[in-house]
Amino acid sequence: MVDHLLSQEDRPDLVTTYENLLYSCAGCNLAKGKRSVPDPCVCMLHNSVEVFENGEINAKTKEALRTIRILGLDSREDVEFRGQLIGIYRLKECDFEKFLNWMGYPTELPDLSTKNCPTNSRPDGIHESAHALRERGQLPDYY
Repeated sequence: MVDHLLSQEDRPDLVTTYENLLYSCAGCNLAKGKRSVPDPCVCMLHNSVEVFENGEINAKTKEALRTIRILGLDSREDVEFRGQLIGIYRLKECDFEKFLNWMGYPTELPDLSTKNCPTNSRPDGIHESAHALRERGQLPDYY
């Protein structure tokens, strides 16, 4: 699902601007609602948060803490889910094929070059899409 970093209500001029769009799960999209959150692609990186083996998350910055609280990333369900994902990642060390089934890119990736988006502010980004990288043999095996 694609969400707007700055809400459509507050910034209708940015509704179709690439820099205002980001991938979001349905739960985070609903939790965020019309509120603005710091850009998670900036404030949720490894130097801003710490994730433990059991799935617990610890904010190291105010922006990360705000994002965690607004999106409910410290809920019991999210902590358990992260813990399970970490366990899946550990499979890489003992069962790489099973790991790839969980963490590999999908077989079918959309070819963005066939899409027509008249207000795409980053048309060159199409050449760096997962589909384009796979076509060039540059897509890694997993996320």
